Formats: sequence, structure tokens, C-alpha cells
Amino acid sequence: MRAILLFLLTSIIVTGIMLAGISMKNSTIAVPVAFGVLFMFVLYLNSRSKKHAQRKQKERQFEQWIYDQKKRHSY
Repeated sequence: MRAILLFLLTSIIVTGIMLAGISMKNSTIAVPVAFGVLFMFVLYLNSRSKKHAQRKQKERQFEQWIYDQKKRHSY
């Protein structure tokens, strides 16, 4: 849900940049800035998914450690 809201906010910002670029005398800067904002959003999502995967890996390792401890102490 958070990613959808961020995407909508990013889309509004990019649309505003593009519309402002249309009315500028030198509108060549608006397109790279708009794509830069979209690129930053994609990088944010990518880094967020990597952090989530690392957190899940740590949780799996901890659960495995707990299982090993129980197995070692079982009679």
C-alpha cells in the first residue's frame, strides 16, 4: 500500500514537472528531470526489496538456530 501511495505521489510530481516544462522557454531540462525523479523512485523500491530480503534471511537463520538448539537439547 505504501508503494502505491509513493507511486501516485511520484506520478503527480512527474506530471507537474512535465507540464511546467511545456510552458518553459527552454523545456529541454524538464524531460531529464522528470525521468530522474522516476529513476529515483525505482531505485528506492529496489533498495527496499533488498532490505526486506536480507531481513527475511536473518529471520530464517535465527529460526534454524532455535531449531538446532532444541534438537541438541532434546533427550
